[in-house]
Amino acid sequence: MKFKTSLALTYFATISTLLASPLAQGSVVYNVAFDDPFGEFVSYYDKIETHVKAAGSLWEQYFTGNANLEVTIGFHDIPRVDGRSTTTSYLFNNGSYSVWQAGAASEINTGIDPNGATSDIEINFSNSTDYLANELWFDPNPFDNIVDVPSNKTDALSIFEHELGHALGFNGWTDSITGVLPGDYESSFDQYVIERDGGFFFIGANARAIYGGDVPLTSGNIMHIGNSGPLAGADLIPDLMNGVVFMRGMRYSISALDVAILQDTGLSPVPAPPALWLFISGLAAISLKIRKI
Repeated sequence: MKFKTSLALTYFATISTLLASPLAQGSVVYNVAFDDPFGEFVSYYDKIETHVKAAGSLWEQYFTGNANLEVTIGFHDIPRVDGRSTTTSYLFNNGSYSVWQAGAASEINTGIDPNGATSDIEINFSNSTDYLANELWFDPNPFDNIVDVPSNKTDALSIFEHELGHALGFNGWTDSITGVLPGDYESSFDQYVIERDGGFFFIGANARAIYGGDVPLTSGNIMHIGNSGPLAGADLIPDLMNGVVFMRGMRYSISALDVAILQDTGLSPVPAPPALWLFISGLAAISLKIRKI
């Protein structure tokens, strides 16, 4: 089975203390290959590979395990970019559904590659050069991650962090409109999705502890968090894993809530971030151009 795949108030997790600490345990290696038969995007290969590895190193700080993850970068007829694990790994049966974990996450947890030499993660870009050439900004030193993002560009490193978040667990089979599963199976993310009050929410225990209640999922795009008003979750729009907008000129960071959600889906944290860190953020009025994800 495969997975389918003017804002004024900013609110995002401040995790600089966590990032400064040597939390990583184990080793996750990202091996990048390209599905580009005619070499149309060869000039972007080095930048993309470096950004995948830098984004992977940022996620690796929060989860223990070892894996060699094969990442395939493709170019297809899509609006911008999407990412996913290419396979899943069986966890258990809860009496109603068999529960499956994202294959990349399973490999990190167990060290066992569920699909052998086949690619573990796919990240696909639009086959139009416009998004890569004119919208994304590639940091000249993404591992340093300190240069200001131009106000008219979307940060490529943040995009790769976001798509790896989907590959690690922000994904499943629940229909974003009806809430219905296609069969007697669900992902480890799906198992915590409920519908109420006209919306969908994630109710994993770790996520609820960090957020202080059920986490609002993006309407019509429920493998993400946050919503525009009047729906619940406007405070989550600046989160890396939001499904509403990506703001130009902004560098996104992995939040304590993002980590907690992936912990609920089965990844082992190193260590679980304290709830306080989610809320050590300034509230500031900003005026930035926005770009839908």
